[in-house]
Amino acid sequence: MGHYKEFYTILIHWKYRLLLLIFILPFGIFSNTISLRDFLEKSDAEVRWNPYRSRGLLIKNETTISFMVSSSSIVVDNNRVITGVGFKYKDGDLYINNDTAALLYRILKVDLKHEEIVNDENLYNIPVIIIDPGHGGRDSGAIGDHDNFNIKEKDVVLSISNIVVDKLRKNLLQKKILMTRNDDTFLTLEERVELANDIDIGKKEAVIYISIHANASLNKKAQGFEVWYLPKGYRRNVLDSNINNNEKLTTIVNALKEDEYSLEGQELAKSILDGLDANLNDVSDNRGLKEEIWFVVRNARMASVLIEVGFVTNEVEGKRLSDPAYLQKVADGIYNGIVDFISSYEKNIR
Repeated sequence: MGHYKEFYTILIHWKYRLLLLIFILPFGIFSNTISLRDFLEKSDAEVRWNPYRSRGLLIKNETTISFMVSSSSIVVDNNRVITGVGFKYKDGDLYINNDTAALLYRILKVDLKHEEIVNDENLYNIPVIIIDPGHGGRDSGAIGDHDNFNIKEKDVVLSISNIVVDKLRKNLLQKKILMTRNDDTFLTLEERVELANDIDIGKKEAVIYISIHANASLNKKAQGFEVWYLPKGYRRNVLDSNINNNEKLTTIVNALKEDEYSLEGQELAKSILDGLDANLNDVSDNRGLKEEIWFVVRNARMASVLIEVGFVTNEVEGKRLSDPAYLQKVADGIYNGIVDFISSYEKNIR
């Protein structure tokens, strides 16, 4: 999410399940390298690591340093490039050389004799949550036309979205909860993502975007819920302007932020799927996590997911999706998934 968060790859309670493990090694006066773990402990910085692309972020207070194992350059605060650094793998672990460590200590303003204490002001925050009920107005979305009843996707998802939003506003008072629509209004896809992308947030803040839909199939027996996120290999532009008219710097920063959004979108999707599964697995099928370049997911410059809550074309599931008590269960599952993700992200929500 375009505004970097705490991400401790080295803590036991680490919930993001990335692949890189960093071990402690002694840092003696005869060593010419330092383990990243040792550097983090001495600097009181945090790391965010993308093992798939060998890219990472070092974060402390208001300073963010972007690095790549294959590059001899780092980017400081998205606007300053420094060359001559050394990050490398050794025996499967990540290290930096002593000269690089000394440079990073200076950039991060580390006083090794008086290490800073991370306080609440240094925690990363999600101040805005956007709930997007799909379709609306003249766009009914999927329609379940059954013998004894008729059900429209736009109505189902608006009902669920209203419940989710009410719970979020009641329990997360410090956050701004937005809806792309709160009645039977038609919005274009462009209008939906424009609302999200126009939100002004701070450097240590982020926005999450959840689009809620109901499914349809020619197979009338198809049923179940699923959550979609962007394919891992999909490339997109997540910056709204060039950085200092520097094309190379803009490309590097865009790639790092893109990786950030993608990883967080996957984690948000998994958290919501887990929430739905806990509430619905006794009556509906968990169809799992899926990848697709849905318009709102690929164009929202933040962690974004699309939820399919069930099939209106399945008569049994259609009846469930017409039942307010069942819609409450669906909404509770989505809400629990959102809160679990935010708790992991911020590490200060109770």
